[in-house]
Amino acid sequence: MQNKQTGLALIVIVLIVVGVLIIGGGTYYFLDLNKKTPLPGYLQKPIPSPTTSPQSAFEKILTPNQIISDLQKAALEGDVDKMVENFHISIQDSYRTAFNDAKLVGTLDQITMLLQTAQLIKEGNNYAQFMIYKIENGKKISSFINMIKDVTGTWKIKSL
Repeated sequence: MQNKQTGLALIVIVLIVVGVLIIGGGTYYFLDLNKKTPLPGYLQKPIPSPTTSPQSAFEKILTPNQIISDLQKAALEGDVDKMVENFHISIQDSYRTAFNDAKLVGTLDQITMLLQTAQLIKEGNNYAQFMIYKIENGKKISSFINMIKDVTGTWKIKSL
């Protein structure tokens, strides 16, 4: 019994020294140990609620379908830089070159047409896959768009 009381006393002392986190009305407060007033006087230092969305630190995070729509819109507008923003950083340069070449020879519209066929076939927490296709000589030729979430939780195209 003495060990339980000693353990409880140590926990109480640690909480007082470190600062007690008091929850009140959705706002979190730290105990201000410099005050010599009763408990309500200690509620002095508000800190942000941990329930705020982690997305608030970033711009609006798009879904895989929205990434495809953005890519299609950028291709329609001929905006290669906007197209490349949807790709993982490790492959942006190679796709920038490919899209600039396609823009020079006038084939960005073919990319737009391919993106119109995109169908989501797999989606997980950090992975999504779309199937795209074109009809050539009466045959359906399929390919895939693979997406992953980057370190910020933003969906990015990993391969096309």
